[in-house]
Amino acid sequence: MQEPDFDITTVTTIQAGNKLDGAEELNRKLNEELSLSDYGSGIDQLFIVYAVNAPGKEEALREVKYDAEDQLLQLVLTLPYREVLRSSAEEVQRRMEEMLVAAAEALPPEVKIPDFDSKGFAVGLKDLFKVEDGDEQLNR
Repeated sequence: MQEPDFDITTVTTIQAGNKLDGAEELNRKLNEELSLSDYGSGIDQLFIVYAVNAPGKEEALREVKYDAEDQLLQLVLTLPYREVLRSSAEEVQRRMEEMLVAAAEALPPEVKIPDFDSKGFAVGLKDLFKVEDGDEQLNR
């Protein structure tokens, strides 16, 4: 059986855990609506980790790793703990979508992915999630 193009996992606290339930819906939507092969052959799988910061560490972090041999792109996207607690599950899911779009739009130059249209992929994500420029707010 072929592995899905997208695989999402979450790392969270007990208090914030149910706020990230939207990760399953996000994973389903990505795998049903997008295919990485539409953007080239450089990425076979995108592994996304959404992590909630520990209390007291509120900065949002983004980590990007690319394994050329396995053609695996890994994104670690960190959500601020207090903002997650203050937001509804729907708002957190929207934030997760927006963070994924922002990460795709701003892949670091040192992450070289051969034969992959990262700009086209970012546009595909924006269209899928109906994200407009400047939409990176948790509370709206």
